[in-house]
Amino acid sequence: MSQNAVSPMVAVIIATRNAAQGLALTLGSIAAQSCKDDIEVVVQDSESVDHTLDVARSYAAQLPLLRAASAPDDGVYDAWLKVIPSVRARWILFLGAGDTLAHPETMQTVISQLEQCPDDKYFALGQVTILSAERELLHSISNDIDKMAAVLPYYNPIYHAGVFTSSKFLKAHPFDASFKILGDYDFFCRHWGNGERAWQLHCLIAEAPLGGLSNSPKFRTCHDAEIKRIRKGYFPRQYWRSRLYQACAGLLPKGCRQLVPASVKQMLKKILKLA
Repeated sequence: MSQNAVSPMVAVIIATRNAAQGLALTLGSIAAQSCKDDIEVVVQDSESVDHTLDVARSYAAQLPLLRAASAPDDGVYDAWLKVIPSVRARWILFLGAGDTLAHPETMQTVISQLEQCPDDKYFALGQVTILSAERELLHSISNDIDKMAAVLPYYNPIYHAGVFTSSKFLKAHPFDASFKILGDYDFFCRHWGNGERAWQLHCLIAEAPLGGLSNSPKFRTCHDAEIKRIRKGYFPRQYWRSRLYQACAGLLPKGCRQLVPASVKQMLKKILKLA
């Protein structure tokens, strides 16, 4: 498909900063796709001082719809916001440097399923495999749309490497760039509802190494503050019940907490409707 032809079905956006090695893995997996010529790829770099941009540009011949740029930003969501308006594809997948598409037919399978997706759906979710730093299998995330609404008040169950989002919807409802770590969690809490806008993809999308800002001890304070802000804003009842449970637990001396039977803890959670 030429760049002047009909807009592609899918785009992959990758925000980077000093991530040359991880980006090579990600772009390599996209270049290995059987439909690679039909995948729009956008690398938005944050003034890297390594060879990240060189890696991106080295894939230009293999990925005809690839473009890369570098500019200062205020975090990953700000980087995404810089490029979303220019995306031509109908659906956008956000990958981190180091994330890889599961196998060479992944995107072709996704495109075939997205072609059946109703126009009123804005999210399409597939499976993700989580890897260790050594890229060994840790566990899988199903991204089951039927289970999301029930657990969103307590944690983010949606892994973005397995989520295709309507570009039209993203352009009308952008991420909140004031979030530095949990902007995707805020986005889904804002728009998920009961999952009526979601479409289930029946395939494995990506393999993603465990890590990122949300798992970094360095950003724990920021992470916890954003969690509090999201839960308090969207799910105030669950938030205050959780605080009450923590307060009750805090009344016990530290040495005694481990002596409380699990059944009692579970009963307290049920009373507070946290179970």
